[in-house]
Amino acid sequence: MKTLINNSFGIAELDISQNGKRISSVLAEFGFSSRDIIKTALATKDPIKMIPYIERIEQSSHNHYSTCFCMLLEKLCNIEIEETVKTIRTLILELERVYSHSIYLNKMFSYTDNNILINHTTTIHDKILDCFEEVIGHRMYGTCSVLGDINFNISSGNIKLIKEISDELALLLNKIKSFFKNNYSLLSMFKEQVLISERMIKEHNLSGPFSWFYDETLDLRKKEPYLSYGKTEIQNILDKNDNLENCIYGRIMRIIEDSENSIKIIKVIVSNGYNIIYNRKIPLKYLAVTPKGKYSQMIESPRGSIKITVDINKAGLFENIEITSPSDVNRSIIDRAIKGTTIDYTAQAFDSLYLSSMEIDK
Repeated sequence: MKTLINNSFGIAELDISQNGKRISSVLAEFGFSSRDIIKTALATKDPIKMIPYIERIEQSSHNHYSTCFCMLLEKLCNIEIEETVKTIRTLILELERVYSHSIYLNKMFSYTDNNILINHTTTIHDKILDCFEEVIGHRMYGTCSVLGDINFNISSGNIKLIKEISDELALLLNKIKSFFKNNYSLLSMFKEQVLISERMIKEHNLSGPFSWFYDETLDLRKKEPYLSYGKTEIQNILDKNDNLENCIYGRIMRIIEDSENSIKIIKVIVSNGYNIIYNRKIPLKYLAVTPKGKYSQMIESPRGSIKITVDINKAGLFENIEITSPSDVNRSIIDRAIKGTTIDYTAQAFDSLYLSSMEIDK
């Protein structure tokens, strides 16, 4: 039996074998969202012009992809960006993390027909998009990161707006968490469904919030801090995670708590201790000639680790780009995680894994 999964993160087709009413095996087919992004980016012959293409790999993580690529280019050119730029990039990444998580939570709550949870997650989603539009000038694909800089200004009014929105988001997340934890029908619906064991995490080298159930140090923001993540206040926030059972219920709680941590990080950044009022400089328009070799950069996206690797030839030209997304890695768990699930629960089971077909298809 074949089932088409169509959500905000793309399209996948599941080829399911069943034993009675339960799934005995599942093969996931992707390719419905293929856009040849890497091929098109390489065709520009200009690494700086590649940035808008790279950021379009995944619609809920586009700033993570563009920031990771810019950090790689900056490393190649020995460009040390200003501390303020690092802090603002961190701020944008954490806002985007909550945005991506809100889409996931909204999708999972849609299976419950619970209008309170659905409305709260929709409100979070809309507030963050409104914030992006006000601060950056674009709701989506704003090319926030450019080589050596960011592509927008931060004013005192922007900081005030972000503070107000972060307070509102914190209240909404608290309501969601309280309602979800105290609703026994949701507990019975999601508890012990689609389990991911520690052994499966280790064997498949999974990344992202669900792998932290096994080992929280797998979070690159903690393991290999970059941008402003190494600051003590932020590290203290990232240390505050509860290990929850890795079923659908536990994964939803993990995403809620990760969103809460992001809001705390945002509040720290826009506090008086951080001066992030900023006027952008003239962005660099060319990339210095770099030596032949292979270079990589990794950062932590909402779903897990992004790794971008480039091959540079003797002429200093980009010969190849390889991008490993969290969905590329975490898709390996689909069959083992969904096996044993009732057929009627197929869509919920797949969506609970937080995979993006767009990341896989590219």
